[in-house]
Order: sequence, then C-alpha cells, then structure tokens
Amino acid sequence: MYKILSNILSQQSIETVFGEIFRYSFSRFEDFFNNLNLQTKYGKKRMVVDLNYLQKKLQTLKFNNEELVIMINQKLSTIIKSKELAISGAAITNNQGTED
Repeated sequence: MYKILSNILSQQSIETVFGEIFRYSFSRFEDFFNNLNLQTKYGKKRMVVDLNYLQKKLQTLKFNNEELVIMINQKLSTIIKSKELAISGAAITNNQGTED
C-alpha cells in the first residue's frame, strides 16, 4: 500500500494517511496483544520474534514526521518489552516451582 500511494500522493498526504492508520492500529494492537494468552513457551517467543520483525519492517518506511516514527517505535517497543517480561517472568515462576 505504501509503495502504491507513494507514487500517487505527496509525502505529507502519505504521512497523514499512515499516521491515522498507525494510531488506530496500534490502539487495537495494544489491546490485542495485552489480552492474548498464549499457552506455550514457543508461542510466546514466536510472538516476540514476529513483533520484532514487524518493527524492523515498519522502520524501513520513510516518513519526514519524526513524531510518527517515534510513536510507531515506542508503541511496538512497549508491547515487545511487556511480552519479553512476561516470558522471562513465566520462566522464573516455572523454575521456582520445579525446585520445590
């Protein structure tokens, strides 16, 4: 979508459109990932891998608006960190439970 619109619209228009898309999407993203209850350690790790991949790909989009770039990175970083903490917290809890 970005490639097509970048050939048709001005950079400012693209940033306006994608800014709205990202603001809306990331509000839903946070809710979705916060409520996602994966059962396996592999599933949890895979989710973090996929989120990191998404963040890497979104960083390749070219925006002049630094606020938009910062917002995208902050939102994804927050989600990723919370999931990484959940994984490490689960590992600690599981290890403590097996020592008894």
